[in-house]
Amino acid sequence: MRTALVTGGAGYVGSVLVRLLLEQAWEVLVVDLGLFGWHGLEDVLDHPNLRVVAADVCHSKASWFDKVDVVFHLAGYSNDPMAAADPQRNYQYNAAGTAMVAQMTREAGVPRFILASSCSVYGYSPHRESTEVDIGRLNFPYAVSKLMAEEAARCWHDSAVILRFGTIYGYSPRMRFDLAVQAMMKSALKTGEIIVRDAERWRPFLHVTDAAYAYEYASRYGRGIYNIPGRNYQIGELAECVASTIKRYGLPRPSIVNLSEYDPRNYRVSDERMRKEWSWLPKLTVEEAMWEMLNRAQRDSSWLDDPRSINVTWLERRDELGVRTEEKPSPPGLGPAGAS
Repeated sequence: MRTALVTGGAGYVGSVLVRLLLEQAWEVLVVDLGLFGWHGLEDVLDHPNLRVVAADVCHSKASWFDKVDVVFHLAGYSNDPMAAADPQRNYQYNAAGTAMVAQMTREAGVPRFILASSCSVYGYSPHRESTEVDIGRLNFPYAVSKLMAEEAARCWHDSAVILRFGTIYGYSPRMRFDLAVQAMMKSALKTGEIIVRDAERWRPFLHVTDAAYAYEYASRYGRGIYNIPGRNYQIGELAECVASTIKRYGLPRPSIVNLSEYDPRNYRVSDERMRKEWSWLPKLTVEEAMWEMLNRAQRDSSWLDDPRSINVTWLERRDELGVRTEEKPSPPGLGPAGAS
C-alpha cells in the first residue's frame, strides 16, 4: 500500500484526486486550510485510509511527511482573479508555501514530489504550441507565482515532477463555476447568453478527472516538466461547443455575445513530451463534462448557486467576516480536527 500526502486535497481537483487514490488502495493524508469548507470530501471522511488535517502548508510539520511515498502539492491560489484580488496571499501560498512543502519533502526523504503548475506560465504565445522549454511574456501575479513555485520545487527536489495543466473543467464534489466551461454553462442556463471576450484567443482545456489520473500516473513515471493541456480551443470555439451541447441536450440554444476586449493571456500548448514518454493520455471531452453537469443542474437548479463555487467572491466574503480557516468535521476514527 502506497502512502500519499495531498495538500489542497479538499479543493476542486484535490477532492477528485483523493477519491481516485482511495479507490486504488492508497493511504491518504490531506492537508488543507479549509478556505472553501470540507464538502468536497464529505462522503469519504470516514474512509479508513483517509486522514485530514486542517492546516496551512506555510506552517508545515515534519510529522505529515513521515513514511510518505508521494507528495502531491495542489495547495495554493488557483486562478488569475484570486491572485489579482490578493497578490500578497497569492505569492505567500503559491511561492512560499510550495518552497516550504518541497523543502520538508526533501528533508523527510520522500522519494516523489509532484507539483500542480499551470499552462498560464506561457502567457502570450498564440502563434505556435508552447513546449516545456518555453516561457511566455508574463506580467500576471498568478502565472509569476506558479513559475516561482516551479523553481522552488526544482531547487529542493531533484526528481520533482511538475505538471503544467490546462484550464480545468468538469464536475467535482467541490464544484467551481468560475472556470471557463462551467461559467459559460451557468451563464447560458441563467440568462440564455454566453458572453465571450476576445473570441480569437487560445487556451488549453483539461477535464478534472483526467487531471487526477495525470497526477496518479506521474507518481510512477517521469521527471521534470510535463504539459498536460488537454485540447487547445479558441474561446469563441469553446463557446460554440458549449452552446451546441446545450441544444443537443434538449434545452434552448443560448446566444453567443462577442465582445472585442483584448486579453493578452493567449497561448496554445503542446503535449508532445507527454505523448512520447507516457502510455496514458487524457480521454474525456468538454461535451461529456457538459452532459454530466447539465444532468446535475436539471436535478437541482440550486446547485449552480453555491456561493463557494466562485473562489474570489467566497474569499472576499470570508475576509469581511474575519474568517480564515474552517474547522474540519471529525468522523469516528479520524481523531480531532487539525490533529497532526
